[in-house]
Amino acid sequence: MMTAKLTKEEYFSKVRFMTDHVKKQIPKKRDMNDLHLDHIIPIVFGYENDIAPEILSLPENLQYISKNANLKKGQLLTEKSLKILESWISEGKVDHKLEYYIKQEVEFANAKLKYDFTEVYENVKKKGVYVIYDLPAEIAYSFIPIDIQRRHDLRWEKTRKSLGHIQLPTHRMMICAVYSNGDIERLDGNTRTHIFKNDLQFPDYDKPKTWFVTFIAVRDREHAREIYHSIDSSDTAETFAEKVSGYMHAKGYHVNLPIQFQKGEKVYDIAVIAIDGYVPPNETQQVEMVKTSDLGARANATVKCLDYFIKEFVTLGSLINSENIPRNISSPLMGMMIRYLMTDKSKKCEDLVRTIIDLSKSKLAPFARPYHLTTMERNILIMLDELKTPDEVEFVANHHVPYRKTTTRAILPEYATKTTANTGDRRLYCGWIAYCMDKCLQDQSIEEDIILDVTCIKLTDETKTSDTNNTKEKARSILMSKYDNFWKEH
Repeated sequence: MMTAKLTKEEYFSKVRFMTDHVKKQIPKKRDMNDLHLDHIIPIVFGYENDIAPEILSLPENLQYISKNANLKKGQLLTEKSLKILESWISEGKVDHKLEYYIKQEVEFANAKLKYDFTEVYENVKKKGVYVIYDLPAEIAYSFIPIDIQRRHDLRWEKTRKSLGHIQLPTHRMMICAVYSNGDIERLDGNTRTHIFKNDLQFPDYDKPKTWFVTFIAVRDREHAREIYHSIDSSDTAETFAEKVSGYMHAKGYHVNLPIQFQKGEKVYDIAVIAIDGYVPPNETQQVEMVKTSDLGARANATVKCLDYFIKEFVTLGSLINSENIPRNISSPLMGMMIRYLMTDKSKKCEDLVRTIIDLSKSKLAPFARPYHLTTMERNILIMLDELKTPDEVEFVANHHVPYRKTTTRAILPEYATKTTANTGDRRLYCGWIAYCMDKCLQDQSIEEDIILDVTCIKLTDETKTSDTNNTKEKARSILMSKYDNFWKEH
């Protein structure tokens, strides 16, 4: 048992370090390509249940399986996992508190094995759909969720609220896909299953003993996914972010990311910025985001776009290293940082991104430019000040600006967006970011007078209003051009 609770990051790192030292002992079939080294008992299960890293890294818990099999397995406990856990419990390697959990899972698995599904298979094959009433709960709980199921472990509390304290017939309805090979996957009822299996319902809730299960014949996995996305509950309807989360999980893109990314939040807005105008190497066509009202199709397209920058996306996530992304780190800013990580593989670029993230989390007030700052740090603070809106600025006091709530915004209008909603505003917002990041990478200082810096024109109190407006418009045009020509210049 672990003597001290490690952080999740520390635990995962320690398990992988120990695994690297024993993986040579694991047999590997020569005829199998694209193999993944799999922890039979998942690492996340070990962390959540205080299994020591040295135990989880034992050779008996390691196996080589295909990439597809590993992605499908995900964080699930298999029959093989349960057998290993049972032996570890008997040997005293893990806490006996897991014994009840193991016993329960084994009961579910055994109940499923004993149940005769012949009638179900025949009716499904004949009719395409077959409803079976009063299927025992232990059998209903034994079905595995479809691979793109949204993270029910992250959203079960929302579902519990919708369930309330009284069991309704709809609470024990479940839909499952039946494949031609006899495999069954749960399409609907996954979060409720998670709640009831783990006794997370309200104390006075009468937990269901049987379930109404609808079995649907599916042609293949894509057919099953189509049906999955067509199922919506008025109380717990899957949001667009949750659909993105499901597709990310299916492709294995959910690992080692901030929790908001894992939930699918901000991913679409980041993708819009990251690949806007991007032409992949050895290709002639730009990558286009699918514009459709179909949330499932748009979520799928969003995750497909991640293929072009997933390494940079993970790098960015590791640099943020936070469950709650600071609101100063907007989606367009993250999208632009990914662009630079895609085009500049230098340590200087990564340091720049890291510094932006660190300073965005700092409490340095607008206009404050401590003398000890480097050129890069000073430039970034100037960049971030221009991106701020009045609601993000507290009342500040220094010899330059006595008590007032303000920003130094000189080029970006107050309505300049932090999202991807408006194309023109987005180009201007991102153009300013590109201008500043280029200055940093070129070791050039940005003038406090940013209009002078961008246009080389000094505005004074005597400057005519029309000339001032024209100069600001010129600055905006320069910045938008910077964004529009990004992929040509980098």
